[in-house]
Amino acid sequence: GPDDASFKIGGAGNNQLQTNAVFNYNTKNSYDICVQTDDGSEGVYEKNFTISITTVVPSKLGFRSIGVNDGWILESYDSRGGLVNTADAVLRVGDNELVREYRSILSFNTINLPDTAIITKVTLKFKRQAIVGTDPFSSMGNLMVDIRAPNFGASAALVKTDFQAPANMVIGNIPNLPVSDWYRKVWSTDTFFTFINPTGRTQFRLYFANGNNWNDTADNIEIYSGNHATI
Repeated sequence: GPDDASFKIGGAGNNQLQTNAVFNYNTKNSYDICVQTDDGSEGVYEKNFTISITTVVPSKLGFRSIGVNDGWILESYDSRGGLVNTADAVLRVGDNELVREYRSILSFNTINLPDTAIITKVTLKFKRQAIVGTDPFSSMGNLMVDIRAPNFGASAALVKTDFQAPANMVIGNIPNLPVSDWYRKVWSTDTFFTFINPTGRTQFRLYFANGNNWNDTADNIEIYSGNHATI
């Protein structure tokens, strides 16, 4: 059949028809194939099939960050974490008056995603509570985002080494385009989607590209964490 290459035979008992391609309903939704079998004694049987592809209505799930695992980490020296805070209702990203960098972790329990889910879009959003000093967007470069599944450290609990712990991937930056104090970034497709964890937690780390601006004053943004009373 003309579409034989889009399928294969395999699976349990080595006799199941399986896909051999990623299908797009909007591009092609009908495939013509020919299946052939033989009895090992020169007896051959063939049959043509038409395989129809169906589409699925996308569903949306929202996750609020987990306050007990959210928090900010203040640099101690040499790009290493020092002071840790998981109790504040706000997170901090930027620097303090001693030119130490703040980084923040957002932790989400994404276990309610179906194990077989195909992720087609990710939206990360958070609300600004205040700007301390000068807006760090003006002097510290892009607000960057890392992803790690399930945790930056050995457990979901925030520890100082999460400041510099390796990420699965740097996934981009958050635009400085707040609407009613909400910052938002939408990814319609990206390789980092494979790191969204359907069996546990997914964590994001926020930090400015330049870390600090060396002006000996505190310049950071404070954003609401999962500890805040209002969703």
